[in-house]
Amino acid sequence: MAENFSIEHSRTKITEVKKTIEDKKQKLDELKQQKKSLMDAGLALDSSNLDSAVQATLMESINDSLRDVENKAYDVSKDANQNLQSLEPVSYTHLTLPTIA
Repeated sequence: MAENFSIEHSRTKITEVKKTIEDKKQKLDELKQQKKSLMDAGLALDSSNLDSAVQATLMESINDSLRDVENKAYDVSKDANQNLQSLEPVSYTHLTLPTIA
């Protein structure tokens, strides 16, 4: 347990982590949309009438962008997990009333 434990400190920390997690979730949603757009672009490119060398170059660029999006999503997820792990378990045993025998 933390040396300077207080219920208010715990509430503040939980509020901060919730906000951070919501921000990370929004970022993941944005990355998901980017991935979908890139996948759609790849499908459109595949059925286009462009020269095969041009298609290959564009497809390589799309694949690089997809890898970048996946790496960003991994980093965001990892950060969110670290935020969750920063929460310390709280023991409420010191708040219980003594039993009257």
